[in-house]
Amino acid sequence: EVFHRGVEEGIRRGTAATEVRLQREHGDRLQAIADHFAARADALHAGMDAALGRIRADLAGDAMALALEIARQVIRAELRSQPALIETVVREAVAGLIDERASFQLHLNPDDAELFGARLAAVLDPRGSRLVPDPSIEVGGCRVVSSVAEVDATLSTRWHRVLAAIGACGAAPAPSRDRRDDTADQALAP
Repeated sequence: EVFHRGVEEGIRRGTAATEVRLQREHGDRLQAIADHFAARADALHAGMDAALGRIRADLAGDAMALALEIARQVIRAELRSQPALIETVVREAVAGLIDERASFQLHLNPDDAELFGARLAAVLDPRGSRLVPDPSIEVGGCRVVSSVAEVDATLSTRWHRVLAAIGACGAAPAPSRDRRDDTADQALAP
């Protein structure tokens, strides 16, 4: 009987020790699995944050590009529906010349030149200036050239100045040939 009790006690202790060892090993394995899962979840979270940041930046850029294209189309539509706006552009560009008495050449798109040539005589004639139809000038813009200065009031240049002013698309203003160009062209921005 003592032998049986000894065997039973040995089995009980052995079983208890095995259970403790298995629980410890199982706990260590579970902890390793949990640690691995936590590390992967952290990496996934960081990756998702980075991806969402890129998506936000892309969407912001796309929204800016869309807004700028809409603005460009509105400006062109406005110039088509109110072509008299070119007169204001011309007067402001001429005002940008250094010598207010010097003669100049006014370069306009041929369509604008045909439409407004007679109306612009009041600006051109007193200074002995002439109108030059120029197909390189977009409708709604002009270039004023004198012997000492040039004022670029083309739609493209004014648009780039607007973009540069708001820091969009890396746009840089066209180089100025006259100190007063900057003031005149800023006033001419669409």
